[in-house]
Amino acid sequence: VSQLAAALVAKRELAHLAESKLAELEAMVAKRTRNLEEARQAAEAASVAKSEFLANMRLHVGLGH
Repeated sequence: VSQLAAALVAKRELAHLAESKLAELEAMVAKRTRNLEEARQAAEAASVAKSEFLANMRLHVGLGH
């Protein structure tokens, strides 16, 4: 009976540890996803700015005709 109780306690502890690690990993994934979304938005904004700059440069040097 004592071994069974010890096994159940160990099983509960392992389950708790697994749940804790899962929550930690989910938090890491969520943070990474936010970082990637911010980087994507910044890259998109940079691309738009570059396109606008190049369009303005074409007009100023007469290539827009």
